[in-house]
Amino acid sequence: PGGGGGGGGEGRLRVHQAAGEWNILSTVVTALPPPPPEELMEWERQQDATVRPWQLSYETVERKQKWSIADEFYEEDDTSVLCLPGGVRAFIKFGQQEGDAPLTVGISWTVEDNLQFELAREYDEDGALDNVQHSTAVRGGWIGGRM
Repeated sequence: PGGGGGGGGEGRLRVHQAAGEWNILSTVVTALPPPPPEELMEWERQQDATVRPWQLSYETVERKQKWSIADEFYEEDDTSVLCLPGGVRAFIKFGQQEGDAPLTVGISWTVEDNLQFELAREYDEDGALDNVQHSTAVRGGWIGGRM
């Protein structure tokens, strides 16, 4: 039964085929710039300014979502989705609500009928990269997991 799986020359995945309950594990990585020199301690100010590295903040979240129609995953008003052969979807999302990233660009793909991956990049209002997110969505349950 055509799920539009991950390869093998299969046709395009239809958006409604993603309907159902999904367990999602997301990892978000945000780059944090070093503080300005005036906020540093004296010994830190004496260090070479070119050596102060950016720090990376990692956040991992597990959640369950029920998609009655797959359009709930890509909100219609602010997202454009291109469904490609092999279960691949490219998307652009424009943040229209407070707290949303102004621009998110990503790609997701279906490996099997019950497994999807997504990689997205969020940009701030100046066009600078804000964070990168990787998500794995499993229909059913984790193998050896809590969900």
